[in-house]
Amino acid sequence: GKGKGVELKEYRDMLNSLSVAEKDVAKVVPNRIFSIAVHPSESHLLVAAGDKWGNVGFFEPDHAQDDTCVTVMDVHTRPVSSLIFDKMSPHRLFSGAYDSFVRMLDVQQRKAVAVWDCDEDEYGMLCSTGYDHFRHQVMCGHADGSISLIDARSHPARGRPKHLHLHGGKVRSIQVSPVDPNLIATASHDCTVRVWDARKLTATNYLNEWRHGKGVNFVDWSPITGSCLVSTSTDDTLRVLGGIGGGKVTESVIRHDNQTGRWLTPFRAVFDPKCDSAFVVGSMRNPREIEVFSTAGKGERLKRLSHDNFSTITSLNACHPTINVIAGGNSSGKVFVWR
Repeated sequence: GKGKGVELKEYRDMLNSLSVAEKDVAKVVPNRIFSIAVHPSESHLLVAAGDKWGNVGFFEPDHAQDDTCVTVMDVHTRPVSSLIFDKMSPHRLFSGAYDSFVRMLDVQQRKAVAVWDCDEDEYGMLCSTGYDHFRHQVMCGHADGSISLIDARSHPARGRPKHLHLHGGKVRSIQVSPVDPNLIATASHDCTVRVWDARKLTATNYLNEWRHGKGVNFVDWSPITGSCLVSTSTDDTLRVLGGIGGGKVTESVIRHDNQTGRWLTPFRAVFDPKCDSAFVVGSMRNPREIEVFSTAGKGERLKRLSHDNFSTITSLNACHPTINVIAGGNSSGKVFVWR
């Protein structure tokens, strides 16, 4: 198992030590960032970012030559909405985009292969992609409220994907529990977050549902226990959702300005994999910052991270799974590394 992770007290100290060095800022992709991920290596820092026109860029801030610290691949033709490193084989990076392709990138060889070409007429536009590390299964959310489950062990995938209608609007996020491969969480434009049993997937057969005032852009599982979710909604809330699977559902609501407008990518609150009760989110506030909250109590703010070399809104942020690193991406293709 992963053990217990870091306690909040120690985690606060880790946050207090973070800053942004000049060499840890780079323009990584040409256009607005729609997805970001940090490679799990502890010896070689690598951040991947996907942009509005299908580019995936790699930033290696510790690369000896400055001019080779960024490489860009032309992978998709539309916004890259999801980037996910395969935990079991981290040289593999899955990308999903609005061009309705799912691809697998080999980070070492800088090559991309198609995993699935989703026929938009049949499935609707691909809005979100998740990855089930237990089953090596790519999970896709579509614009018509349906999801598809694709066996990613062969490329391209063999056989017909399992395809199910689960929501009344776009599926903006689909994520498998870190501890129980049978639990899948979805977030939708239809204002709901739902948790499903993967063995009994039908539209009405969800285990839990939490209603929001407006559409939900993202949902993420607490990384170590999988005991709660955090959602990000256009209704200007972040919500800590508990009581998963059975029992009484709980909900702590944190007011948060999520009005990113048309030029910024919508915020996605994400857990730090190192701490089961801490999550990170972008901020509209001046001076510029990213915010870290706790799931404890009523959603206490642990830290406003700010620094002289950080003068932008990073709508999307990702945390390294084991070392004290947070990477943020902004709307001009720049990545900022906190460490």
